[in-house]
Amino acid sequence: MLQVNFDVHHLQLGTKIPDTAAIVPPDTVNYTHYDNDAWYALLMVGLDFPATKDKPYKAPYQHWAVGSIHEDQFLSGECLINYEWTAAPYKKVILRRQERTLIPQNSARSIVLVIPWQ
Repeated sequence: MLQVNFDVHHLQLGTKIPDTAAIVPPDTVNYTHYDNDAWYALLMVGLDFPATKDKPYKAPYQHWAVGSIHEDQFLSGECLINYEWTAAPYKKVILRRQERTLIPQNSARSIVLVIPWQ
């Protein structure tokens, strides 16, 4: 099970917290089932990011990405996308096992990360 902790607020399986509680990155990220000598990637994406006059559409938005997390050592990871909190109503935190190597690739619109999954 994955648990994301913002100060006194503990997120797991659909927990709601006030927007102001998550202005900064989580204090801790806990997951109990991990493989020894494995590497992980942690992603936070907003679902249905709110539309604005300048961008009249709803789309997923990357709020944060940390890769090369060794075993359960969350703070040892490499920040790939700096943490950015918005008022988007729904966010998903995803933890995936990865191979050790992260390969950044530049594209015309953004940086795309190729994460080889096992």
